[in-house]
Amino acid sequence: MNALSSSDLFKFTRIQIRTKRFFIPLALERVAAGFPSPAIDHTEDDIDFNELLVGNKSATFTARVKSESMIGIGIGIGDLIVVDRSIKPVHRHIVIAKYNGDYTLKRLMIEQSGNVWLKPESTEYQPIIPREGDNITIWGVVTFTIKNMIHC
Repeated sequence: MNALSSSDLFKFTRIQIRTKRFFIPLALERVAAGFPSPAIDHTEDDIDFNELLVGNKSATFTARVKSESMIGIGIGIGDLIVVDRSIKPVHRHIVIAKYNGDYTLKRLMIEQSGNVWLKPESTEYQPIIPREGDNITIWGVVTFTIKNMIHC
């Protein structure tokens, strides 16, 4: 397992919601990954990213990813994740977990027996399967990722 300290993994930032809103137009038609549609020039509503990304203002944070342990699902170094601490984590959620004092980004796995472990989405990283005396605390559930597509 590639071990990094908490400071290497995340610097949590509380989301700042400003009173002045900036809306981005939403296209009427969904965009296919194939042939372009001429309807893309028509818009319906505007999207308010505050409403889209923030479910619970006091419990929502962002963090920048500094590891490739989740690259298999498209979360890589430099991506911004939105984390909501008020969401009850369930099986297969992507979570920020505190494992023996260090933060990590993994998929939460809860077996029928109730055993909990953390699954990376990269073969370069080992699952975190707690042993007796280990401590796992789920810090929050990842709700969105924001990826800079210009530099990928």
